[in-house]
Amino acid sequence: MRLKIWQASMNANIRQVWGVSVRGTAHAYYGLPNQDAFLIRKTQNGVTAVVADGLGSKPYADVGAQQACRAAVRAIKTFENRSDIAFSDLLMLIQSYWISALTAYPASKCSATCLFLYVTDTEITAARLGDGMICLLGKNVTDSVLLTDEKDDSFVNATDCLTSENMLSKWEVKKYERSLFTSAVICTDGIASDLQDGAHRDFVQELTTQSLHKSVYKNRSDAKKWLTAWPVTGSGDDKTLIFMEL
Repeated sequence: MRLKIWQASMNANIRQVWGVSVRGTAHAYYGLPNQDAFLIRKTQNGVTAVVADGLGSKPYADVGAQQACRAAVRAIKTFENRSDIAFSDLLMLIQSYWISALTAYPASKCSATCLFLYVTDTEITAARLGDGMICLLGKNVTDSVLLTDEKDDSFVNATDCLTSENMLSKWEVKKYERSLFTSAVICTDGIASDLQDGAHRDFVQELTTQSLHKSVYKNRSDAKKWLTAWPVTGSGDDKTLIFMEL
């Protein structure tokens, strides 16, 4: 099961936001489920968009990814309603909520990454734990932002996740003035790792250009088609992205 919600417009004056996820060819071949998940939710003060990638070495990776998305949204709702919670507390809450939701499985068998955007009227918070990509497309080229791993081949299968030791220190968190950006993309490493060095912004720019003036339904349908026909030879991982026009 993939968690999902998409809407043409939400609060925080977001023009459109949508997500799509496709099972990778390797998982399809071996009869495994899609181990990615995504979730988009309107919260009290903005919009939260989350993607998670369950670690393929774990037997319940799909469950871990689904619950990671739910936990992130739940933690942000708690953060919005309690003035005594710092952002570092929110990150710990994600892990706590995630573990508490895994009632039928040990957390060690459900490991997952977690990447999210929290967008209000004036600010964007980007947070990343593990591989994948967050890219904010700037109105000026120099304002564009990329959060992703730079791994050499020997560590391509190693990533941080919600069961990592010293998890809090593994998060990358950045805050930006929203007015600097036109769009944003979050995606799992099934997409991010296949993009050539320096091509991430071009990918988001092309996706933005193609998405303008089309309905959310059409954008999702088109994205599902080209993700299913992903051209990178040998890339069998699940592929998930969320697009946001700011």
